[in-house]
Amino acid sequence: MKQTPTKYCDMCPAKKMDDWRRRASEIRRELRRHHLSERERHLAEVILEMTFGWGRQSIVVPQLQCFTDLTGISKPHVSEGIADLHAMRIIRVVTVKGQPTYCIREDTDNWKVKPRVSVQAMANSINLVRDWNGLEAVAAPLETIANFKGQSTAKKTRRSVPESGTPQDVPVNPNLPFLF
Repeated sequence: MKQTPTKYCDMCPAKKMDDWRRRASEIRRELRRHHLSERERHLAEVILEMTFGWGRQSIVVPQLQCFTDLTGISKPHVSEGIADLHAMRIIRVVTVKGQPTYCIREDTDNWKVKPRVSVQAMANSINLVRDWNGLEAVAAPLETIANFKGQSTAKKTRRSVPESGTPQDVPVNPNLPFLF
């Protein structure tokens, strides 16, 4: 007797939680891929767990002491880390009815933090491990972050260098020997 795969209806809580888990997994992967301090990563993961892990878009955390109790990070460092994550556009902090509301920004292309690893390198490694474990490869996302020419000016992490290889303001001495 052949079993048919179970299909979730659109309103099924299991399907909704699978969607939250998938979205959380993508954000966790991006957090690992980007250059964050250990403090920033811990705080982002706590916010991610309390939002997506609980099936919510945002969460109210009434006191910074909650973050201290969950991470072991002191209150002044929690405050600094939250401010840094907000400035990097990884989280959004909005005060609603006098209480801070936290959410993770899913638009990772707009995060203002330097990536450690390119999207393509990460996708290649994931597919290598999947292949060695008998799993089907996943489609790689488009390479946008590692391509500096395709980035907006705000995302570039260094000044551009002239294509010629010789600075335009520096005179070149014709008496220098050619290396090539």
